[in-house]
Amino acid sequence: MGDEELGKLFIGGVDKNTRPEEFRSLFENKGQIDDIVLMKDATMPDRNRGFGFVKFRDPSSAEELLNDPEPLVLNGKTLDVKACRQRDSQQKQDGAGQPDSPNKIFVGGLPQTVRKH
Repeated sequence: MGDEELGKLFIGGVDKNTRPEEFRSLFENKGQIDDIVLMKDATMPDRNRGFGFVKFRDPSSAEELLNDPEPLVLNGKTLDVKACRQRDSQQKQDGAGQPDSPNKIFVGGLPQTVRKH
C-alpha cells in the first residue's frame, strides 16, 4: 500500500444532487470518520461536483470498503471508491523511471459504460 494515504478514500460517481448529510450518513455506518467532504460546485451551490473524500480513523474500515464485492450505491448511482495517494507520490513514472506526461488531465463524471480504447 506504500503510496496510499492510509484510511483515506476518493469517492467518485456521486449524484450531483446528493446532499452532504446523505453522503456522510452512508459512510458513518462503515467506521469512525476523521474527515469527510463532498466537493461543492462553485457555480451551483445546491449541487456537488460528483466526488468527495472520506478519511476513516481506522484504515481497516477503508480497506473493507475497497475489498467489498458489493457495489456502494447512493441515490441510485454506483460509487467509484478508490484509495487516495499521498500528494508527493501522485506523479507516476513510466517504465524508464521518467515522470508520466505532464499533459494528463482528470476527467470526471463519465458514465461507467465508457471504456478505455
